[in-house]
Amino acid sequence: FTSKMRRRLLGGFLVLAFLALLVYTVKLAYNQDRPSVIHPKDIFQEPEQNRKRTPIDRGTTSSEDVVTKLQNSNSKMATIKKKDSTQKVQLATSTVTHQAAIEYGAKSTSSSTTAHNISEFSSAKRLCQENDAPLRSIKYIKTHKTGSSTLTNILHRFGVKHNLRFALPKDNIFYAWPHGDIHSIPGSVESIQGSKPPYEMMCSAHVRYIKSALDAVVPDGTYITILREPVSHFLSSWSHWHVWEHMQHRGAPRLTLDEFLQNELTRFSVLQNVDKYQKFLSYSDRILLLNSFSYDLGVQHPTQENIEQLIAEMESEFAVVLITEHMLESLVLLRRTLCWTSDDILHLSLKVTPSHSKKDVISTERKNRIYNLNWADTMLYRHFNNTLWKRISQEKEFFEEVNSLKESVAEWSNRCARFRHFDEDAHRVQLEEIQNLDSNRRTCHYMWLDSKGFVKHLKKRLGYPVEELECWATHANIKIMYLVTDHPADDDVMNVIAHYVGRTRGRIATPDYSQGPDLSHYPEGTSTTFLIPGFTYDRPFMDQFYQGLMYIATLRHPVQEFLDAWTKLGLSERIKIIDPEISVPLDAFLDNPDHWLDLLSEDDFDVRHHLIERTAYRLGVPRNPTNEQIEYVKKHILWFAIILVAEYPDESMVMLRRTVCWKIKDIVGMNLNRWKLSSTYTLEDFTRRNPNEVQKQILALNPLDAMIYSRANLTFWDKIARQVSFKDELDQYRAQREAYQQECNLKDEASNPKNLLDTFVGKGKCAIITRTREEMFRAIQITESQPFNPPPHA
Repeated sequence: FTSKMRRRLLGGFLVLAFLALLVYTVKLAYNQDRPSVIHPKDIFQEPEQNRKRTPIDRGTTSSEDVVTKLQNSNSKMATIKKKDSTQKVQLATSTVTHQAAIEYGAKSTSSSTTAHNISEFSSAKRLCQENDAPLRSIKYIKTHKTGSSTLTNILHRFGVKHNLRFALPKDNIFYAWPHGDIHSIPGSVESIQGSKPPYEMMCSAHVRYIKSALDAVVPDGTYITILREPVSHFLSSWSHWHVWEHMQHRGAPRLTLDEFLQNELTRFSVLQNVDKYQKFLSYSDRILLLNSFSYDLGVQHPTQENIEQLIAEMESEFAVVLITEHMLESLVLLRRTLCWTSDDILHLSLKVTPSHSKKDVISTERKNRIYNLNWADTMLYRHFNNTLWKRISQEKEFFEEVNSLKESVAEWSNRCARFRHFDEDAHRVQLEEIQNLDSNRRTCHYMWLDSKGFVKHLKKRLGYPVEELECWATHANIKIMYLVTDHPADDDVMNVIAHYVGRTRGRIATPDYSQGPDLSHYPEGTSTTFLIPGFTYDRPFMDQFYQGLMYIATLRHPVQEFLDAWTKLGLSERIKIIDPEISVPLDAFLDNPDHWLDLLSEDDFDVRHHLIERTAYRLGVPRNPTNEQIEYVKKHILWFAIILVAEYPDESMVMLRRTVCWKIKDIVGMNLNRWKLSSTYTLEDFTRRNPNEVQKQILALNPLDAMIYSRANLTFWDKIARQVSFKDELDQYRAQREAYQQECNLKDEASNPKNLLDTFVGKGKCAIITRTREEMFRAIQITESQPFNPPPHA
């Protein structure tokens, strides 16, 4: 180095040292007067000048003292679940519970919050007299992982009972969540048959508490929500949302929960842990894991001040804040507050995951760390758990009603247990398509119906179009990995997919035949749809190309697959050349398949590879697979979004539409005559023996193909059996497809009324029906290509 370079290098080091000293001094000053238990820095990285640095005032109580009091109060509150024989004992229990709740929440709020007179209920919190009319207008803030689906079902059934006007979400899942403002929330409500605000019930989906926006949809009525104990909620969220997997995808090491939480509760430790691991949390994981209740209740950047303001506003606006751990007590209080009947709060527990086993002991240290990470949610939970028990302590004959509700819930749980395994579509089939369903069975299906299914059910009652309602996704999907299986029906499906994706300007990865038929290329940039002949199923490899791909394939019967390969390989002619005395080559082959496979194979061409177990090979099963590999493919058959069945073209196309959420007009351009070529082989053309016996012999040669087809076929029809309005849509599809093809088959266009063809199928679209695979690939515009090599096969 020259002297000039050394001087510059030394000057740079001095500047860096000065900056490091300055940062340390500022951080030391920032933390000098903070309590020993501090909150994590703003997880949303709000600009420094906008951050509120006011710490929660926890007095002189240490974290260990808070946890100890929490445990003690929990044990005291557990006594409320005991059945008491007399009202006197029940009142004594409520008094103990009331005192425990006061102790439980004593340190969780500041003096300004605890000074709020909780016993003076607002007009929304009226206690009902015998003949009061029920309060019907409800705005429900549905929180995550709190038992909120159970409460949603109660509200839905109450609305149906009283024929209320529901504000239903457009996407069936969210009222604009995670967004929340005066425009997005009202804009997320579906207008059906011209419906518009004011509505009477807004309870069907997750939504943030933005009062002005919600009041614009349901101007009258009251609010309710539900909270869960923060430690239990954190553990459930960590597990349910697979947070560690998402962090790993974003560059973090594979973490256990304790590793994520590992830090000593010192002045800097929480901030250090945020720097170390929380930077790998995605936005969605942050708002679902850290202070999730605060976010759902409208506070994106919690501070001591705005959480206290939120609590004060909720005390005024919310009729009841339910507590997950005390669901029965919360529901009885809700019933009394809203003047409902006991039948209105009957319920079955939806989406309940097993609680932690006794072996999974949650240490005090772990609890304390979670409370610190979720300090705002802890503050909310403690306050409203305290409020719940204060209100209960003022009720008469309360626990008698709780016990009665408990018995009714147990009775209906037993009565409806046989329908528990039904999914939302199966429940809807029962409710919407089974005639003369008895009242008890109808009630069971209603009580098991989850939020999304109930929204669809309500939309169906209001006359919502079938092709817009009955689909998996909430919007048209073009993120598709199509597993090419090389038969005519396969070509038709690819043709339909390519036409739709190309029309919507999606990017399709296809073979580039300019560089040879065996090489596959994809456009530069991000492709969303993959139609690559030669690909075999390799999920981890394929998942790298695009996140959230739908896997789709079309399979045909193993006998058809075998006879197609037999014909294309010309095996009948080749066997006759080897032995001219043989009159029925297939019969001779089946008598001794190993012998003929050896004779027909050459050094560079293994006939077995191209004739036997072809479907299994395309699904990634190696030759001579282990039991583990066979079980793997069995499982993955169920992981496909849909596997179509070549023997059922119309049903397959309707299921394709429902899977990708397109319109019927998007799938009518298939060539039915070409599709049927996939299943035109008849055994009588190949054998003189009993066709049933020959079929058994072919299936015995292809046991994996037989298993895969059988499993896929059963899954296909099981899905159809659980589809709502499937027959109606099937009829609509057949009518539209026939009309489409009839118009395209008209040879004398001069005889057509002007623009008749254009009005239905669009100008120039008829050529799509007859185009070959090669023509389809050439029609896809590819500006630049990059090598795209299929994965290696075992």
